[in-house]
Amino acid sequence: MQKMGKKVGVIGAGPAGIISSLIAAKSGWEVFLFDSNPGVGRKLLVTGGGRCNITNAKIHEDAFYTHDKSFVKTALQNFGRTDLINLLDQLGIPLYSTDDGWYYPISNSAGNVVDILDAVLDEHGVNKILDTTIVQISRDQGKYHLVCSEQGKTFRVDKLIIASGGKAYPTLGSKGELFEILKDLGHTILPIKPALAPIKTDMGSIHALQGVRLDVTATLIQKDRILGEATGNMIFTSWGVNGPAVMDISHLVNLNNRADMFLKLNFLNEREALLKKVIFENQHKKLPVKALLESILPEKICVYSLKQAKINKKEYIRDISESRLENLFVVLKNVLVKVKGTRDFQFSQVSTGGVDVREVNPQTMESRIVKGLYFAGEVLDVIGPCGGFNLQWAFTSGAIAGRLSY
Repeated sequence: MQKMGKKVGVIGAGPAGIISSLIAAKSGWEVFLFDSNPGVGRKLLVTGGGRCNITNAKIHEDAFYTHDKSFVKTALQNFGRTDLINLLDQLGIPLYSTDDGWYYPISNSAGNVVDILDAVLDEHGVNKILDTTIVQISRDQGKYHLVCSEQGKTFRVDKLIIASGGKAYPTLGSKGELFEILKDLGHTILPIKPALAPIKTDMGSIHALQGVRLDVTATLIQKDRILGEATGNMIFTSWGVNGPAVMDISHLVNLNNRADMFLKLNFLNEREALLKKVIFENQHKKLPVKALLESILPEKICVYSLKQAKINKKEYIRDISESRLENLFVVLKNVLVKVKGTRDFQFSQVSTGGVDVREVNPQTMESRIVKGLYFAGEVLDVIGPCGGFNLQWAFTSGAIAGRLSY
């Protein structure tokens, strides 16, 4: 499309910045895409373990943490999962979904996705200014002046999209340098803390479980109050626990006082009925109870749980009373672990906080405070759980921000 003479600056060449640049360029804007990295999509490269988990069948506003659910709802209505799937398909990035509803590119390669998006940006004439950090932003006579770290070089644009991310993965360029500048422009910046991060715990009696991986339900509790709950895979480490089940609720650790905070772990979940069936069918046999547990659970979990339930691992199932078995099930569903905190930004996938969404129009992603200023992606105070939710949000907000009005 022929350019109309209007210029837009996009700060941040992650998924939000890439998609907003592309949509703006297709609409006739001359786009200047800035990033401190030497290439675009660097953070996209590490998503989904390198497979690029783009979206999820369960995308819904209630899955996201933010101060205004209606903001996310409106945005998803304007550009949701189906819109993203169709757009990527048009760009040559067809997707498939797993049985649990996680969407990946058919290539199973985040690198391929970045290569294709990079090529499409070139095709549409997006000016990529890489290895460059924006160190100053000012507004004068309705235009934005951007000062680069590179010998003070400046750019003058009509509109500006901020897609610079939060503070997660600082080694990939997300360091939060622009938040102070955005505050100076008049925006409220909510406290920025690690999210989708591993949780540090007092290992105590569970130190022997290091290396164990299994699906659990993890409930974050504080003085009998449930702060949050998630079900998924989890792994025990030397310093705490990791995996989606705990990462999905880790932001709540940092948003609350950590005094008297515990994780309650349920090792059974949907396996409870199966374990009861195994025990019922073998209750009169001369079989060690540990052997029956091992048909359902990892060996270390069996040893730990039997010890906590005061059952000798060599005891036969026929010799264990019903009340002792009931206590074993209580133990398996109520493992309490003291929470010490989360790992820092270096180990978190996203960060909470940033620009308060109540100061942004969800129909356009334009600031309600500063005209011609738009936001997309993690710079906004919106986070989702593991499984493609945060990439969907990046693409959703980026697509809407890229639909610039003339």
